[in-house]
Amino acid sequence: MIGESDARIRLAFRVGITGARPNRLAPDVIPRLQKHLQTVLRRVRDTVVSAAADSGTRGAYAEGTPLLRLLSPLAEGSDRMAAEAALELGYQLEAALPFPVTQYKDDFPATVTRFRPFLGKPGKREHLY
Repeated sequence: MIGESDARIRLAFRVGITGARPNRLAPDVIPRLQKHLQTVLRRVRDTVVSAAADSGTRGAYAEGTPLLRLLSPLAEGSDRMAAEAALELGYQLEAALPFPVTQYKDDFPATVTRFRPFLGKPGKREHLY
């Protein structure tokens, strides 16, 4: 045997989102939804970090901060609100796009400038389903 390696993996947790476009949401709901998304994603992050530090699981995972990912199709509305909240909290972003990027962004011509920055985020991975 050339060398021993640590077979433990880093604790990872993925959250998925799909939701409504803004034209389907009452204007007074949007700020509450943004706040709620922040609260939920922060709670998930804190729970996963706490689980990694728990004495019952310590040693089960590789050392280091748990990896948090948000899986979102990045449609207008709650999908993007969740992506923004998750990125602010240190999550990585996985974009599950139902079409190639060039075709998908044509579905959001009014907000394509808000869609593009998500595609260049560090840690972002793009999947076509």
